[in-house]
Amino acid sequence: MSENEALVALAAFVPFGPARIKLFLEYFGGARKAWNAPSSKLLEIGLTSKLVNEFCEFREKFEPDEYFSKLEKLDIQILVIADKKYPKRLREISDAPTVLYIKGELKPAKGNVFITNDATTATALQMVEKKDLNLTIEEYFSKTFKNTP
Repeated sequence: MSENEALVALAAFVPFGPARIKLFLEYFGGARKAWNAPSSKLLEIGLTSKLVNEFCEFREKFEPDEYFSKLEKLDIQILVIADKKYPKRLREISDAPTVLYIKGELKPAKGNVFITNDATTATALQMVEKKDLNLTIEEYFSKTFKNTP
């Protein structure tokens, strides 16, 4: 599993939001190391034993090839936060999603955004006002997120 695939896999586990994933990346030195971390290390960084058990069960059942194949069949592409095409203004917020799912072509000015990490697709769509649903990714994020000093 590549570093980006491991990051997507971590983000696919719903209880892990952007802040926790950021902590994992810093503590373990990368997404693959975090993904493969033993239970003892996960407990060491403050996860509850219940959450560790849920994550370990998720990790055992997660099939990366199947997951990415399904996304490909649905014409959904992925942008991770380190990708150059990731919207700049979105990356600047403190709890920016680590992974964006984009339906259609992967171009900065086209496509729909589906946000992972603490938001299902349905929740993400509910947070976008109806009048903004037809905006491109760049138009939406330029309108929604302002640069803060």
